[in-house]
Amino acid sequence: MVAVDPRLLFLARRTNEVRGRLFPGKGSIRLADIGCADGAFMEAASTSMAGVEADGIDAPTPWLSAEAAKRRGRLFIQDLRLGTGSVPEGSYHIATMWEVIEHVDNAYGFLESVKKILAPGGILLLSTPNRMALSRFVKGGR
Repeated sequence: MVAVDPRLLFLARRTNEVRGRLFPGKGSIRLADIGCADGAFMEAASTSMAGVEADGIDAPTPWLSAEAAKRRGRLFIQDLRLGTGSVPEGSYHIATMWEVIEHVDNAYGFLESVKKILAPGGILLLSTPNRMALSRFVKGGR
């Protein structure tokens, strides 16, 4: 069994808390991990959150796509800056973007595509680095 990064489990726990508040009593939900990279979060969400079907969405990147394809859930190779492509519109209760938005040059168009894939009442959870965080200074160039 592969060890799961504790940061991903923390994000999955927080996502599950939001799920409980926004979708109480809903047996299953669909989650889209946007910018899924190697698919580690979508797998952490699928394995640690009961009733969650997690899919990954990422722009074409050969090695990351190959790694993500090995994980649980469906993988959509789609750059959301260019539209939704084959990603099913109106079908995700929660979309997550961990450390993605800072890489997007046209955030407005990108977020319009994210909005299209969310179901009515769906929510976007995201994080972005804090350039003044203590960890940045401790880690230096890493």
